[in-house]
Amino acid sequence: MRKKARKNKGTKDIFGKKDIIFILIILAGLLTPIFTSNTIAIFTASLLAILPLAYYIGLSTEELAGHYSSVVGGLISSTFGNLTELVIAILAVKEGLTEVVKASLTGSIIGNTLFVFGSGILLAGFKYKEQKLSSSLADINSTLLLITMLLFLFPSLLPIFHEENRIESISLLVAGLMLVIYLASLVFSLITHKDWFIDKGEREKPHISKAMAIGILILTSLALVIASENFVSVLEDFSHHLNLNDLFVGVVIVGLVGNVAEHLFAVNLALKNKVDLLITASVGSALQVALFVTPLLVFAGWFFNQAMTLLFTPLEIVSIIGSVLLMNEISKDKLVNWFEGFLLVMLYAVLGILFFFAH
Repeated sequence: MRKKARKNKGTKDIFGKKDIIFILIILAGLLTPIFTSNTIAIFTASLLAILPLAYYIGLSTEELAGHYSSVVGGLISSTFGNLTELVIAILAVKEGLTEVVKASLTGSIIGNTLFVFGSGILLAGFKYKEQKLSSSLADINSTLLLITMLLFLFPSLLPIFHEENRIESISLLVAGLMLVIYLASLVFSLITHKDWFIDKGEREKPHISKAMAIGILILTSLALVIASENFVSVLEDFSHHLNLNDLFVGVVIVGLVGNVAEHLFAVNLALKNKVDLLITASVGSALQVALFVTPLLVFAGWFFNQAMTLLFTPLEIVSIIGSVLLMNEISKDKLVNWFEGFLLVMLYAVLGILFFFAH
């Protein structure tokens, strides 16, 4: 009886009065297109619906992760944390918004390495003077980030050699190799070197059952598909209405919306002094976007007969290179503090300004 009471208390802590408000916001986002065709209304309602849906996806994956090992749990969290962005991006590719999608991929990579990780250790700095990174974990993430940077850089150099006519074929081949690298990284982290990725700290016990966590995840994922479709359907009209360029819309707006689950999860980890899990979640999410989501979108472009290639703009490439190099430099000494987090966030803000004024 005592055990059951404790479980009910945990469930009550997770599901409270705020959920009524969240559910109403979600319903408004799903149903608004039925009652109006106003671009601003649909965009705002669907955007507001995506935020609590991302929260519930993050909550359910965090609870589900508690039923497994920290390695599997981290993979579940990063995979479903990127679900929002993947759904939005696939629908955008289908609509032919390939430049916005490529910008959103850039935004996700720099957002996770600069904003998510940076804001996490910045906020944690109010509680801890400094936080220590695992040496092996930081090294492997640094290596994968550098490889990712090169994979995005090389295809974008083709116009210099006047080989643009082969970019679609080359993009498909490179996308296939990206998936191979991603699968190899899973074997490395889940099988051959899984002890490098295990959280040595005390694991939190889940507050809800595995079945309930899976049920919430399925329902919110289905609702997310609908809300994302509403969001994408008016995204182009919304950007034209406010005279926003595709780069800014993709990098900042879609990038931040698509990664809201990671933002919430990362801050929560940092405040619990779980900086190794923080870097696994943030950098792992960036790597998953680069090595898994990106090639899937290239293949989706081929499937929908849309020109979704790996040809990125110079500003996008420089942004990815800058964020990766700064991230690696900060994590090199295996210690992080609030000021380094502040620098990461400031670089993200500078890049946001550059994309806003880009043409």
